[in-house]
Amino acid sequence: MEALRPANVGWSELRQLLRLAGELRELPQGSAEQRRHALAGLVRVVGAQVGLCVDCTMPVRGGPLRLVRAVEIGWSGPWR
Repeated sequence: MEALRPANVGWSELRQLLRLAGELRELPQGSAEQRRHALAGLVRVVGAQVGLCVDCTMPVRGGPLRLVRAVEIGWSGPWR
């Protein structure tokens, strides 16, 4: 596996991200559809196989995190 290292964003990636931003503006703001499309687009731009985005809250400072929602793509297998 290739080591992770910093890289510059190229023109191709910038175009893809700007296109994605435009697409996201056409979807209902804050919707599950918008979150899923954003995650799928970012996964595509960075060449990932799996994407996960979670929203958590901590009702009491220093207390346990509470999962509010999660969006995931790319998982496969019996554990899904």
